[in-house]
Amino acid sequence: MLTVVYSRGCMMKIARTLMLGVAAAGLMISGAQAADPVLLPADPVMIYDDIAFSFEGFYIGVQGGGFFTDNFGDFDHTAGLIGIVAGANFLVSDAILAGLEFQGDVYFGGNTASSSGFSAADALILGRVGALVTDEVLIYAAAGVGLIGGTGFAPASETGAYYAIGGGAEVAVTDNLGIRGEVLYKHLFNNTTTGIDGSGVQATLGLLWHLN
Repeated sequence: MLTVVYSRGCMMKIARTLMLGVAAAGLMISGAQAADPVLLPADPVMIYDDIAFSFEGFYIGVQGGGFFTDNFGDFDHTAGLIGIVAGANFLVSDAILAGLEFQGDVYFGGNTASSSGFSAADALILGRVGALVTDEVLIYAAAGVGLIGGTGFAPASETGAYYAIGGGAEVAVTDNLGIRGEVLYKHLFNNTTTGIDGSGVQATLGLLWHLN
């Protein structure tokens, strides 16, 4: 049997050799890690939701339709009309909306009991109270006062101040555009014609652009 005897100096050399080997291995591992690319976190992706349609706020638009004057109870004298609309809405609660609106209309091509082709223009201020059936559907009631000038508002040459009552519905078709239908009954305050109501029914379709 062969016995190997190491001297103290030999043992120290072996220990130094092992320590140098461990240190070299550590340096190699550190160098390999340093060579790896440093991956930085990606920039956060911003997600923007489309702004949903809202009836609240200011709006402008146009409308057109017909005006049917009352001739002794028969709405048989008609005129076309075209006009502008501007207003503002605000929410009273989650489902109830109130607002104020201006309408300016021109009547053309109609007839009265005594003449045809009458024309007139009016300006109307309406207060509105409505209910949101859904986020895109509004139904409302309206009432207000206006002034009209021209001939043929009723089946006579009546002009002056009038009141209006009625209502309508509006449906959103884009994030800002709504289509509405409205019916208003208009009646002159200063009607003095015997047997003639000095009134009529206005039916319109409108395109409204909501500035939200």
